[in-house]
Amino acid sequence: MARKDGFSTNAETLADFRDLSRQVFVAAYEREIGENMHPGFQDKPLTSLYLSVTSDTREPELGVISMTNERMVVQPIDGTIVDRLDAHPYYQNLPDDVKERYGKIGAGLSAVALSKELVIANILPMEAVDATYATYMSDDTIRTAGIFMEKPDKMRITAAKCFAAEVLKYVQSDSFVGQEASEESVEQPSGMSHVFWLDMEPDLPLNGFEDRGFLTIYRREMVRRYNSVNADLQKLINKNKIDDDDREMMEQMSDFMETYKMAVVRADRILMSRNDYE
Repeated sequence: MARKDGFSTNAETLADFRDLSRQVFVAAYEREIGENMHPGFQDKPLTSLYLSVTSDTREPELGVISMTNERMVVQPIDGTIVDRLDAHPYYQNLPDDVKERYGKIGAGLSAVALSKELVIANILPMEAVDATYATYMSDDTIRTAGIFMEKPDKMRITAAKCFAAEVLKYVQSDSFVGQEASEESVEQPSGMSHVFWLDMEPDLPLNGFEDRGFLTIYRREMVRRYNSVNADLQKLINKNKIDDDDREMMEQMSDFMETYKMAVVRADRILMSRNDYE
């Protein structure tokens, strides 16, 4: 229902943010990925690809809490989308056929592999992106908004929409340039920086197209996660009294560690097969 004062409702503003986010992702993909795709991205799931854009840090105003920078992350939805809809106040009461459509889109996109022949605008429907926005404040608090976040706030959604519009201008400008495949942001003279990267998950398919830099980043992340879970596991092991819940958690941690270990092995095999191991 439209507001009597003529201003957009939260749902309408959120829809505008979603539409701008899709435009941002499509434009950025076409300019930076597309035919210039890094070999390490070849055949990776489309839904593992994300774009992160951050504004340059501003000096905080003296004596007042002020914004220091903003960040926006856009990524295609995946097969988990229906569960996320059910948890969202604006989407949980959607008709079953609409939820089913979201589910089919998410499942379909999860099966799409990145390639130079992929025309992103043709396979990414309007409702097929997830986007989050964060404002970093001088008192170290973070204010967030997002398409599928549980508690949307009017001011934050409006700020997200405004930032998305600025990001779209940046992506379409000459300041937005391609980058070597890297998990680090590329600083630009426009007041923004960005990174196009992949979620580094244990089941990320590796096919030998990846160069040493890509595999080193992937391997380092798997080792980091292994060590983090192992540290938590050791804390449980060293408890004076271990109950059934602890034992169940320890078993889950062991399974996670095995998954990370096998991911490292996969990366090492490719590196060693090419005599490219440091």
